Amino acid sequence: MGDHDHTRASTLFDAYLRARYAVRAGGRWRALRIGAPPPPSLLRALPGLARFGVITACNPGSAPWDAQRNAAADRRLRAALDALAAAAPLRTRACAPDGGWQEPGWLVPGLDTATLDRLARRFGQLGTLHWAAGGKVRLRMDAAPPPGAAAAHPHADWRA
Repeated sequence: MGDHDHTRASTLFDAYLRARYAVRAGGRWRALRIGAPPPPSLLRALPGLARFGVITACNPGSAPWDAQRNAAADRRLRAALDALAAAAPLRTRACAPDGGWQEPGWLVPGLDTATLDRLARRFGQLGTLHWAAGGKVRLRMDAAPPPGAAAAHPHADWRA
């Protein structure tokens, strides 16, 4: 998302790192954390999972939209995910640590980073999550890193 200036990208980066993420799988919510592997209970609920991406269509660029616009964007994203013919997406939620900012999204099993990045740009999302087997959940930022940010967190990828 090339129009994010360094200060805004840095502020949002910090907010995304502090956010709480969860995915609904096997009938219950399971926490995801940037810099940690997915919980074993998630991997047991999704046998054979080799990678996933997490994306929302809500509040593009982290600018608040009303519930109706967010719901319409979420439906468009779900249709785009269904068209990929990948495994069925699972509902996610993200929120600020105080619970004040909340966004539903989707965990997409099998989603590669190139497709995740294209979807992020299409739906105006600065930050997404990605995981590959044997690794830890990573934050992907669709911006050039602000000075010093590239080394500030070992589990973040910046794309300009």
